[in-house]
Amino acid sequence: MFAFLSKNYLQPEAAELIAGFSTTCPPPRLIGKRRIAEKVVAQAMRELYEKTAELASRKRLGVLGRARLAKAMQTILREQGYAEELTAQVVGAVTVNSLVAKKKA
Repeated sequence: MFAFLSKNYLQPEAAELIAGFSTTCPPPRLIGKRRIAEKVVAQAMRELYEKTAELASRKRLGVLGRARLAKAMQTILREQGYAEELTAQVVGAVTVNSLVAKKKA
């Protein structure tokens, strides 16, 4: 009933979103020095943003919920060894989305 009070209640959803992203853009520790094409990364990022927005809308997350989702995603990305620049880009986009996205009525 009071799941919204927990800081980790969106952890499973964040993990699922990042897992989908990781299939296209694996963490650096898994690919070594091989580089992923910029177009592939851009497409994976767009898909991640779309899925995140859909989740936020479906779960009717407010600003606080979206911020917690962004923080959970940030933690997972850091744990998996993604570059800080990519992590900041994802978290920034999710946070901005929380301010501009329409909520379901």
